[in-house]
Amino acid sequence: MHQASNYSADVIACTRDICTYIYETHGRFPAHCDTIHVPGVWLQAHHVENGYYQRFFRDGLTEAHQMHDQHWHGAG
Repeated sequence: MHQASNYSADVIACTRDICTYIYETHGRFPAHCDTIHVPGVWLQAHHVENGYYQRFFRDGLTEAHQMHDQHWHGAG
């Protein structure tokens, strides 16, 4: 978490605008490939469904998964 870059507000706004344009133009994001498997992309991050893993898996979540919302989004 401490190694992640801080992006300026204008970079974040530009990225949001591009993603919104793609979604509104094509009705999905990403527009032309599967959401999870994207050939040529070496790393993807997405939110896990904690409730799903807590219900169907024993020890399916790491502490990092469990604390993600508090650490990254300030959720209580």
